[in-house]
Amino acid sequence: MRWTRQGDVTRIRGGWHIDGAELRTTVRDDGPGTLVEESLGAHRLAERVTALGGTLTLDAVRSWGTTVTVDLPLSALTAPAEDPLTVLNLRELEVLGQLTSGRRNRQIAEHLHISERTVKFHVSNILNKLEVGSRGEAAAMARGA
Repeated sequence: MRWTRQGDVTRIRGGWHIDGAELRTTVRDDGPGTLVEESLGAHRLAERVTALGGTLTLDAVRSWGTTVTVDLPLSALTAPAEDPLTVLNLRELEVLGQLTSGRRNRQIAEHLHISERTVKFHVSNILNKLEVGSRGEAAAMARGA
């Protein structure tokens, strides 16, 4: 059987155990114990396990076989914080981009080919949607996002 691209494997044993808020999965073989992470594709597997907040360990002992252990948390992972700028529409993002460059309303109006009154309207909407009190705060938030 060639489950991991190594020969002379006659037996594979898999198991799992839940300990509190963690799931441990173990796969053991009776192969030559020469398995390395690259042959298992473990870098891809480790990336997936890490993305779930878990760990992957590979223990190969010559003439005894290999053990692959994956520990995964059973608790839900926290989602990454949403970008606060997603509440803005395309034109508001353009105006905000101009604000971060330090442009005044008249300069923004000329650059975007809109009236100053429209710029004021967009700036007001940006401040309300981002829940900030000034153009500077909005620009700082945009730079930090």
